[in-house]
Amino acid sequence: MALKPKLDGVREAFAQATDSATVEAMERATAILAGSGIVKRALKAGDRAPDFQVVDSQGREMVLSELLVKGPVVVSFNRGDWCPYCDAELAALEEARPAIQCLGAELVTLSPQLKGAATFSDPGSKIAQSFGVAFLVSAEMQGIYEGVGVCLPLHNGEGDWHLPLPATYVIGQDGRIALAFIDADYRNRLEPADVLAALTALRRRDKGIPS
Repeated sequence: MALKPKLDGVREAFAQATDSATVEAMERATAILAGSGIVKRALKAGDRAPDFQVVDSQGREMVLSELLVKGPVVVSFNRGDWCPYCDAELAALEEARPAIQCLGAELVTLSPQLKGAATFSDPGSKIAQSFGVAFLVSAEMQGIYEGVGVCLPLHNGEGDWHLPLPATYVIGQDGRIALAFIDADYRNRLEPADVLAALTALRRRDKGIPS
């Protein structure tokens, strides 16, 4: 099933359960973020992906450059398991993981949250910053999050309020970004089908098969 209908369902449920003032504040924050130019400044297709090293909850280390020796890598940033949009996206990506691996690629999901559904933690959104997709949550939004029990410094353990934009990258073995999805609106996510299409195109290119 496509991801968008699930996201639309989350959006509808949120609108019904949330007061209009909060909805307006969140819309305002999204518009300000979109107008900040962060999406234009973020890494895009054709750029070289920065190397990074992370450790998962079991203490296993992962280095991007080492994964790329074996095949392409899909890197997806999400905000945390307190975000229903992220939960829906992660579930869709996990469903697509076997197909991703069949195409010779690996999936790496990153979140600033110390413990959560993401495969790897990105404390302080340092890796997200290196891709240009991290931002500081506004004071107004900090109050809204705290009001619903989401205190990001406690979730993330870094004492700050940085989050990544929804962003998914498909990185070829040459270290170049083949596909980049970045959106200032936290409700929008890349369809897993688009990830698979990008990986298929990379596979054909690497095998010298005309597109």
